[in-house]
Amino acid sequence: MDKKDLRSGNKQRKRDHGSLIMAYVITSECIKCSLCYDICPASAIIEGDEQFIITESCIDCGKCVEVCPIDAIRVVKNK
Repeated sequence: MDKKDLRSGNKQRKRDHGSLIMAYVITSECIKCSLCYDICPASAIIEGDEQFIITESCIDCGKCVEVCPIDAIRVVKNK
């Protein structure tokens, strides 16, 4: 993922899943439709100035990724 996709306040939240580090990131492509915000069972998505932001309380369910109409939410996997 390019750094240009990340805006200030949209930190990559990382969680250890065995040897894999996973993070969900909402990119600058976000159109603020609020579908991710509405579907999040952990209320882990907040509204930022220009896009929604995934917070530390994310439970990695992936529902936001599935519902995003423009694929603006990315799963970043690092070893």
